[in-house]
Amino acid sequence: MNVLFAGSPQFAATILESLLKTQFSPTTVYTQPERPAGRGRKLVTNPVKQLASAHNIAVMQPTSLRTPEAAGEMQALAPDILIVVAYGLILPNEILNLPPLGCINVHASLLPRWRGAAPIERAFMAGDAQTGVSIMAMDAGLDTGPVYLEQAVPISPLETIGQVEANLSQIGSRALLKVLNSIADGTQTSPKPQTDEGANYASKLTSKDRILDWQLDAASVARQVNALASRMPVRTTLRSKGLQLLAGQPTHRATMLGQPGEIVAQSDNGFEVQCATNTLLVEKVKLEGKGESSSRDAMNGYPDLFAIGNLLT
Repeated sequence: MNVLFAGSPQFAATILESLLKTQFSPTTVYTQPERPAGRGRKLVTNPVKQLASAHNIAVMQPTSLRTPEAAGEMQALAPDILIVVAYGLILPNEILNLPPLGCINVHASLLPRWRGAAPIERAFMAGDAQTGVSIMAMDAGLDTGPVYLEQAVPISPLETIGQVEANLSQIGSRALLKVLNSIADGTQTSPKPQTDEGANYASKLTSKDRILDWQLDAASVARQVNALASRMPVRTTLRSKGLQLLAGQPTHRATMLGQPGEIVAQSDNGFEVQCATNTLLVEKVKLEGKGESSSRDAMNGYPDLFAIGNLLT
């Protein structure tokens, strides 16, 4: 079986790594081109390309698959199947119809709950009790194809999004291999069509998602903080200093101790910020121009900045 793989972030790299140990190791990998990142705007190689290059697998990095040239290049590779995991480019019909065994997608949601670019983050921010992985036969729609296999995963209020994502990538690897093996030995039944009932669009994360609203309840604010911490942390301002919040938990203080956004308490675990209801215990931060640190260390280093009564805006 001539397998091609398309993916870009660490979630995809984990699944690619599991394929390398099997008969489904890809002959060619497609991934996003390098793009500038960080304060220095240096070009960064994504995890999938790093892994593929380390195993001497050919890497293709088109900026689009919608051109005749891109379709011709893939056609020349004569794939039997294309596996797609968080690739980030739209597959046109010419590509979708090319592999005889189809294009299979590993999607980090229990379809159709979250279709789109950021299913894990949106599940977190919505307060879902569970998420999961779907192994799907791709069609022309946005994550609308029929599903071969799904596996649910509970979301614990104490888990970080990094932990959930790592767990989903491992579960997705095993589920994908189960489907591939059944396709290879001819025992795989037809995938089950999706319904549109209960479908939501997991839109791509933008800078607007990073803006905090302290007028929300503490549980909602905590979900936003924890959902975005690993990819694009929420931002706020404390006495004209930029501050990123990287981890937090809602408390159960029934009494309003200050106005929304005000630091109202401190402890060894961090500082508490008043929300519309309850407070947010901020456990980890990154101060402008500084590295990540526990809130306790930040308070010790800058006691005036993190003093009770100061306002986060």
